[in-house]
Amino acid sequence: VCEAVDFLFVIDNSVSMRDQQTALIASFPQFMATIESTLETTNWHIMVVDTDAETRCTPANCMSGSFGAQKLCLDNPDTNNGYACTATFEACDNTIGAGVLNPAGDGASNQLCDVAGGNRYMVENDPDLAGTFGCIAQVGLAGHPAERPMDAIVAAMAPAINAPGGCNAGFLRQEAILVVTFISDDPNVEDAGLPQNWYDAVVSAKGGDPGAVVVLGLTPAFDGCSNPNKPDKGKHWSNFIKLFGDHGLEGSVCSSEYNSFFQSAVSIIDKACDEFEPPK
Repeated sequence: VCEAVDFLFVIDNSVSMRDQQTALIASFPQFMATIESTLETTNWHIMVVDTDAETRCTPANCMSGSFGAQKLCLDNPDTNNGYACTATFEACDNTIGAGVLNPAGDGASNQLCDVAGGNRYMVENDPDLAGTFGCIAQVGLAGHPAERPMDAIVAAMAPAINAPGGCNAGFLRQEAILVVTFISDDPNVEDAGLPQNWYDAVVSAKGGDPGAVVVLGLTPAFDGCSNPNKPDKGKHWSNFIKLFGDHGLEGSVCSSEYNSFFQSAVSIIDKACDEFEPPK
């Protein structure tokens, strides 16, 4: 039985994602409480990444107002008086796949989140698990309009970013199962590669063991979430989830709440834990 879980949340930070980020943050406390009572462990890492490398609030865009930066980074009250244009950011803050610590721009937390442990991810002894997650998961709406959640997942799995000195050093653990949750309302195909490539990158990061991975996706591939101009509705993401078989679960990003989705996910995570054999 696994004794540890690494949770990766990949959150679309484009302009249409305000309600979805709110629903995700609201569902988190109950999800983690159920995980703790079901798995009987609190040994976890929790990391959030967004879906681009740089937001629209780059220094150049802040100066020129290009790409909607005036509204998304300066004028809107949600931007905390231009925080996104004036704060000091590290190189990892502008690296796709790196854990989010300093969300900025319209709709974001606009602060350096207080994450216990000195990493770009949360650990089990965080004194305010729900509050800290709420800070880092409120990634905002100023992200690049080409949302790339699969690129973010692949980047977060890369050996260099997880090696000592990397942005996500220590996040992935051999003794833990990996639970990847991604959320986006964009039906477009903007990620590089194909579902098999994304699957291979995730499984490779877990030593070639697909049984050590659970993938949860909140996507637009559902009735009531359609765009008549985009009939595929994110089918590429559905195909990615299906590659994980009974370790994959897909739900509608357009749902008004995500509690039921995450409660359904607990039994999948529990089963993966029961079957997991850590590498020796």
